[in-house]
Amino acid sequence: MSSAFDSVCSTMSTPTNGYRPRILHVLGTPNWAGAQKAVLSFITHQEMHLYDHIVLFILADTGNGLERFIQHGISSKFCLAQFNHLKLLPSYRLNRWVRLRLVSLFPYRLAHLIHRYKISLVHSHVVAYLKEQAQASVTISKRPWIFTAQSLYGLRQTPANLPKRIASIISKSPARLTGVSEAALASWIQQADFPPEKCSVIPNGVEVTKFRTTAEQRKQWRTKHCFPENALIFGSTGRLAPEKGYDVLIDAAAMLLKEGLPIFVVIAGDGPLHQHLNTRIVELGIQNNVYLIGFQENVQALLAGLDVFVLPSFSEGLSLSLLEACVSGLPCIATAVGGTVELLGNGRGKLITPGSPQELAAAMESLMTPLVRRELAANSLNISQSYSIESVAQKYRELYEQLLN
Repeated sequence: MSSAFDSVCSTMSTPTNGYRPRILHVLGTPNWAGAQKAVLSFITHQEMHLYDHIVLFILADTGNGLERFIQHGISSKFCLAQFNHLKLLPSYRLNRWVRLRLVSLFPYRLAHLIHRYKISLVHSHVVAYLKEQAQASVTISKRPWIFTAQSLYGLRQTPANLPKRIASIISKSPARLTGVSEAALASWIQQADFPPEKCSVIPNGVEVTKFRTTAEQRKQWRTKHCFPENALIFGSTGRLAPEKGYDVLIDAAAMLLKEGLPIFVVIAGDGPLHQHLNTRIVELGIQNNVYLIGFQENVQALLAGLDVFVLPSFSEGLSLSLLEACVSGLPCIATAVGGTVELLGNGRGKLITPGSPQELAAAMESLMTPLVRRELAANSLNISQSYSIESVAQKYRELYEQLLN
């Protein structure tokens, strides 16, 4: 049994004694997705150098984002909450009983890790096993705790009474609820009696100067990927998953191409729907104009090569990909869901109804005129300072100070 414990509470380095308060950031998997990007962005900012940061993954021990944290000197650890991949015993019933038993011990294993690494504050960024995270952090370990809602409550399969349990814990302890957008926060506080003074919005942030693009970068990317300099390219970045709505974008592109409009669509990212979307592209006969280009290491270079950014999601807390596109100076089309409305409202972008390829196609066609694109791009740039990584890191630093003091 001890070997099973060691396999899921493993570390990549030994504990060290340090004088700085140590923050444990709890994430789901090491895959390079929105939450992982957002966390790495603010914990590596100079505002956060007052603290030691450790990231903990509780849903998987492999992923394409793990190396990113290592490259930035961030210690990565694992304490898996689920054990479906383990085959401890030959009997199915015994194996299932052991897995369930180990899951029930997750709060105590997490608390053990908190004590072992002398964690000063726990910051949870994933809703999975949230009650158990709170139990380990607050009830067992007596540590200050923050939960940041990265998405709208109810997007995932979560227990109906979870908000009430979390509200009770936060009201009775040094803990806080934050949301990456007003919509993300509201999706929680509307479900239970959270103390208003313990709830706030701290958005995701981007490094503004990093995503400023130039005409030369645009030319380089288009030359590298064999696109004509004057081609009109719509693009998107994100996980190829059902909630991202990429099938809607593909259908909208097919409508425009059927009308003879000279457009290209580039979708960057990996995920479970890759084969399904690729098959759909082939079925529609648009494979010469619509491309799935996989995971892109250099998102900035990709954005430099686009003319319009499209986010057809069915649900969003606050899309980091959309933020990066806005800061890059791209005109943006997105569905009116969650924090996207806060970001692109008041004329900063084109908002459409989710799930409507007809409406998306009409919005895309309206941006085929260069003048219209320039006007919309100028409006989107106005959001830059509100969502700068400097502002976000400062807000988290202040929140950490409040709880630790």
